[in-house]
Amino acid sequence: MNQTKPIPTQKPGYQSYLLRLWRENGEDWSWRLSVQDTHTGERIGFACLEDLLRFLSDKTQTISSTHSDKETVE
Repeated sequence: MNQTKPIPTQKPGYQSYLLRLWRENGEDWSWRLSVQDTHTGERIGFACLEDLLRFLSDKTQTISSTHSDKETVE
């Protein structure tokens, strides 16, 4: 019998990612990075650390502005 677990609801203002780092075999052994959303399973790859940091910055700013909007409305 194959049972699936229900996906828990994600709390507002909370993000969880699985971070993976590895080195690509090449001339410069460049680092590659990916994050996987633990809630949705979506995986996003990055060619450099700066791109990952920009992604995380964008995500936290979005969460902060959403949280601020809710406080203003209430």
